[in-house]
Parts: sequence; structure tokens; C-alpha cells
Amino acid sequence: MINNNLPNVLGRELPSSIEFINEKCLSLEQKVTYEWVPTLCSICGGYGHLEATCKKKDAGAKKWVPKK
Repeated sequence: MINNNLPNVLGRELPSSIEFINEKCLSLEQKVTYEWVPTLCSICGGYGHLEATCKKKDAGAKKWVPKK
């Protein structure tokens, strides 16, 4: 039985191990390896793109100008 109290990993690093309780009620830790890991943006925490193409990179640089 896997303890489903794992945090949502979106925007975070993927876990290197998972703790679970087996059928004998023993708590075990299983290491996890990945064949492929998607790119992770350090600006928005989203998967699938890097900082250079992040749409939220310049979000703070926009300035509101009232209409004349």
C-alpha cells in the first residue's frame, strides 16, 4: 500500500525516493529513478520550457499607461 500523502510535484523537483507502508505495516523507503526528466523553469516553476522562453519572465516589467 502506497501512502498517498506525496506533495504535488508540479513546480518542484521530482522526488528521489518515496516512503510507503507495505503489507506487513512496515515503513519503507524506495529510491526512484527517471529515464527522462522534463525541463523545469526556475522563474515560474513550470515544466516544458526554460527561463529564456518563459512568458512570465517579463510580467513584472510591464507598466500601465492611462489612455489620453
